[in-house]
Amino acid sequence: MKKQLFKALAATAIVGTVMAMSSVVASAAVYTLNANDLTAVEITSKTTVGTDGFFTLLATDAQKDNKNSQNFTVDSNKKTGPITGTNYTQRLKSNGGSGADYRLIQFTLEKKSDIVIEGMSAKSSETRNLLYVKDGEFSLEGNVATNAFSAAGDKLYGTTLKDMEPGTYSFGFDNGFNIYGIVVTEKEATEESEPLKDGFTSVGDSAVYVVGEDTYIIAAVDEALMENDEVEIKLSEGSFDPAATTDTVYQSVMINGEDVVNQLDPTKYYYAIKVTGSKDARLANFTVE
Repeated sequence: MKKQLFKALAATAIVGTVMAMSSVVASAAVYTLNANDLTAVEITSKTTVGTDGFFTLLATDAQKDNKNSQNFTVDSNKKTGPITGTNYTQRLKSNGGSGADYRLIQFTLEKKSDIVIEGMSAKSSETRNLLYVKDGEFSLEGNVATNAFSAAGDKLYGTTLKDMEPGTYSFGFDNGFNIYGIVVTEKEATEESEPLKDGFTSVGDSAVYVVGEDTYIIAAVDEALMENDEVEIKLSEGSFDPAATTDTVYQSVMINGEDVVNQLDPTKYYYAIKVTGSKDARLANFTVE
């Protein structure tokens, strides 16, 4: 097998792209709870609100410590959302802390989502907390709820919870808290590529060859490029163990006893890189530099 070592390249040449089979899901949905859209009343029972009834308000008409009902109240209040820019004219008041079946905002994420929340403490001199439990019962005493958002009562605040995993969430309060808006945005599906199939795939005058769990990328190199000092193949995503690659240029590349480049242009030299243990279709998108 004739081979020749070489050291570089000053120019960049795109040697080929394999189009992987893939599927992409349509744009993700957005669900909004806007206090402006609520009827200005006391909410004393389970009530669905927001886009397509996506959000459920849990409330009761029972008294707690003979003081506050375990309810929500919707009333007038003007604020501007610091994240959404919404001009709010109403707010949803929790009237106190939450329990397992009251003063909770619940919804179920079917897909990974981002959640924007705009709210504030109900007391100007105190910072209070919006808490949540995923796939469990909310209790300020029994379980350790995750702190989603701390806010003082001097102005309207906002936060964004990124990449929240699918599941049923119960958002509650450690004390009186006012919610103005919640926006849930499902994450758009990422492109999912099928793995490369065993065998030889020609890409112009270059190739991808898959044997078992290994992928060989075979890039054509013009003689003019071999006059430079160094050649490198760059893969489309990720980095790979240098031990799995070779820096040798061949006029023949034997894989499992087969000269795979005899199916390509015999007048060119070929730079072969081996990626061990991967058949990811993204490996087929490469440039040689």
